[in-house]
Amino acid sequence: MGTARTLRPNRLGEKLAAIRQHFNLSQNELIRKLGFQNVLLREEISSFERDIRVPPPLVLLAYARLAKTNVDNLLDDALEVELRKFREGEVGEHRATTRSKKR
Repeated sequence: MGTARTLRPNRLGEKLAAIRQHFNLSQNELIRKLGFQNVLLREEISSFERDIRVPPPLVLLAYARLAKTNVDNLLDDALEVELRKFREGEVGEHRATTRSKKR
């Protein structure tokens, strides 16, 4: 009874919201950026960020690609997704690096 909730990453919604906010996107803009217009609704993005629902695998993959990180870093609560801007002269707008969470 109620085991599905315990099988979810505790920090997934927080990480997904951080990615969206890092790129300064509204929920509707994020849907377009991820390539899921006509598939996802703003309310679904909200439910992902509030840990009400877990995104489908292809949506998680799109988030990871946007953040330039691995899906593992989104799903593993022990890992951080560090988003930072590229320095002047580097290729691309943003990139993400990950590090193990200090305990």
